[in-house]
This record gives sequence, C-alpha cells and structure tokens, in this order.
Amino acid sequence: GLGDVYKRQPRERSFYGLLCQASCGEKNKHCKSLVFGKKNMQEILFMQGKLNTPMQQNKLKKLEKINFDFVICKQSDLSVVAIIELEDSNNNDKKKIQRLNALAKKCRQVDVPYHQFSLQKRYSIETLVEQIFCKK
Repeated sequence: GLGDVYKRQPRERSFYGLLCQASCGEKNKHCKSLVFGKKNMQEILFMQGKLNTPMQQNKLKKLEKINFDFVICKQSDLSVVAIIELEDSNNNDKKKIQRLNALAKKCRQVDVPYHQFSLQKRYSIETLVEQIFCKK
C-alpha cells in the first residue's frame, strides 16, 4: 500500500512517483496503469494465473517471502504489466545479486515482464515509458 512507499528511502520514493507518472501520465499512450510497492511474489504470480499446478506452486514456495519492489498493473483488470526491481549501490553483495537473478529467472519462466533499474538521482519519464511499456 501507500504506507510501504513512505517507508522507503528518498530515491525510492522519487522513483515511485516517476513510475506513477510514466504509468498513467500523458507521456504513456499505451497503457493506463497502477503502481504498487513491495508486493509478494508468490501472491502476484498466483493471482495472475501463473501458478496453476501444485508443482508450479511448490517451485515458488522458496520465494514466498520475497517481495517485488514495484508491480505495475493495468487499471482495467489488474493484470501485471511489469515487475520493477531497483538496483542500489550495494548490489556488489553476492546474495543480492543472486536474489535479483532468481527474480528475473522466475519472471521469465512464467512470462511476466521484469525490469531492473539502477537507483539514481535523476530519471527520464520518457525513458521509463519506453523501457517498460514500449518494448516487446
């Protein structure tokens, strides 16, 4: 929820604001979307019908405590448009790198668009729109 956003660092809150602008602003004619922060991976994939079999559910059981940084969903039906993970300056940590790689792999396996962005001081809304909404 919104409370999760306020618990974030200033750069993460800033990125959230830009994601919101990119998702439903005039710069994005492709999709009107909502942005959610810190959502459970297993819950999101289950709700999207990506965990239909017990075997698929068991494979992701290890990841049930993992949250995505941001999830962008269509306003009309809340289907997932993209998963967003932020890379910060501490990503030299092997565990963090392994986590990001595992998230990317799981998203690819269930055909959910996954994007990583470096945590920066400035971003371009046009670049976010292009990278998230315009790439196939």
